Amino acid sequence: MNIYKSLSVFVFRILLISLFMFSSVKQVEALSSCTGVLSGVGVMLPSYEDGNTHTIKIDMSKNYNPDHEYYIKIKNGENVDDEAQTGVFRIDVNKSYDWGTKSGGSQKNGKLTVKNGIVTWTTYREEALKSAFFSGENDKHIVRLYDNDNSGTNRECNIGTYQTTKNETGGECALYISQTRNGKTCYSSGCLDSATSTTKIEVEGLEDTEGNPFNDEIKFVIKGGGTTDKKANASNGKASTTFEAKKETTYEISIVETANKNYQFPGCSASFIAQAFCEDETCDEVKTDASGNALVRDFELCEQILDPGERNLCKACFGGDDNDGNAGVWTAIGCIPAKPESIIKTFITIAISAAGGATFLLILAGAFRLSVSQGDPQATKEAKEQITAALTGLVFILLSITMLRFIGVTLFEIPGFGG
Repeated sequence: MNIYKSLSVFVFRILLISLFMFSSVKQVEALSSCTGVLSGVGVMLPSYEDGNTHTIKIDMSKNYNPDHEYYIKIKNGENVDDEAQTGVFRIDVNKSYDWGTKSGGSQKNGKLTVKNGIVTWTTYREEALKSAFFSGENDKHIVRLYDNDNSGTNRECNIGTYQTTKNETGGECALYISQTRNGKTCYSSGCLDSATSTTKIEVEGLEDTEGNPFNDEIKFVIKGGGTTDKKANASNGKASTTFEAKKETTYEISIVETANKNYQFPGCSASFIAQAFCEDETCDEVKTDASGNALVRDFELCEQILDPGERNLCKACFGGDDNDGNAGVWTAIGCIPAKPESIIKTFITIAISAAGGATFLLILAGAFRLSVSQGDPQATKEAKEQITAALTGLVFILLSITMLRFIGVTLFEIPGFGG
């Protein structure tokens, strides 16, 4: 009986923790909108060009504390990297601030002016002006105002969002880096040296966002050893170039398209170290993909599953949509969704299933003990108590679920809790 009571309490605690986790999500989503926003949000920025700027304007003459200090951030998504940030400013004094512009300053966070409580910030930061790194999606930039005199997170309110146009690159490219030495083609999976005059880069599998082979100008961006970038025309998703790796250093290579402001092809980057000298036995003649995509292709989890039905479920799990909650990670117990509410819902389902299974097993064990008691009053009593404890625990769990559902859905309106 004590065992099942402990199991019941454990499941109840899981459900209670889930409730508090969703309460936290609800609180984050409840962040208020700033008042007085004049311009700079709710817009789509044009394709990035060197020298582009973006201006955000907000009237802080009312509803804000003139004795406090404030700052503004542009973020790439919720609670992730900052793309640009002002310094601290006050709204009770007319003043201009300069945190770096296109002509000076390493950060290029731009200029801000305060005039009669109206704050105007112009940023030059490329991260806040360029499109998404990944293909096929518009990049959403979140603008937030922070009160530097508030405790806790210092978060004041959301100014709003703006977008930059989507990256038009796609595909899963393969990169091959090689040198010809002593009549052999040696790839970067082996040794490459700085003594060989020519290093060759080949790229395959370039696509646009529609999945068509890429046919346009690309640029091989080469960092290291003072090497200049190389341009080439891709045909049917393939291109190549050569350069001289003259220095003993690390070379980093990435592929970008040039027609739409240098968007990088997803995963299409690699690096290698040019050694001073390479022995003949260190030449790897096997054509080896050096790109970041190769790390993914080397181990396809779903392909390791022998059962066709389970393999299809695995592929559906990885290929799901974040918006409908179907995207996730395949595990030994099935697909674990990626969305927070879906994760909790899955674990609650597992906990309830485990509790139901334990109840069934305890009832079977109690029935068995009852059948073999042979009229022994003590054995009969213990068997009946075990069955009663199992049923009581199950009722307790069901009531706990009902109570938590009422609190989560009716009182707190926690997203996904009652779905």
